[in-house]
Amino acid sequence: MTDIDVSPEVASTIRQARALRQSGKKAEALELLDKSAGANKDMALIGERGLLALELGQVEKAEQLLPRGQDPKRLDWRLLSGYGAALSANGMQKDVQTQFSKALAHAPDQTSILNNLALSYALEGRRDEAEKILRQAASSQTGDPRAKQNLALILGLNGKINKARALTESTLPPEKAKANIAYFERLGTGGAAVSRPQPVAPQPIEAASVVEDKPIMQLGIAD
Repeated sequence: MTDIDVSPEVASTIRQARALRQSGKKAEALELLDKSAGANKDMALIGERGLLALELGQVEKAEQLLPRGQDPKRLDWRLLSGYGAALSANGMQKDVQTQFSKALAHAPDQTSILNNLALSYALEGRRDEAEKILRQAASSQTGDPRAKQNLALILGLNGKINKARALTESTLPPEKAKANIAYFERLGTGGAAVSRPQPVAPQPIEAASVVEDKPIMQLGIAD
């Protein structure tokens, strides 16, 4: 649970929804939350609904719910980061960065937030800043190896092909590494482009990968 005080009934509902989510029944989990008593009044339920809606790709719903589920006296970094991920679908990078920065203030070691913020910077063309933040995420003791893959992509975009190649070879299986390296080499000749990120939540960060010769950068937030 979050730091928000909840009744036993609400706590039980959230536990049931999370159990459904963990078993892969995400739509059923959201339906349970949506139909629960207090679904539109209890902040803990509203926030949980928003995070799950975002994970299911219901971005508009998540964008409406996540701010309503936030207790202004005890901000939840998951909701801040989730709201930033939802806003990213609309390309509102300044607002996105504001939410991720707020989330970092409450969870400075969360590599998923660092990853999200860096990719938002990259979409604005602020690749040097993105590279710096991704280096921090990739070197974190609690970091996910997939943050290194996003760093490799940014290194490639910044023209540091050899560094991108070395990092990719150290973090990916040979076949996937080969595909990504081929993409990095095309970056050097202007023959490749980066797709927009797709918001996902709330799960470990998703890494950049090559699909049909185009890497997909996805935004994610951790549990």
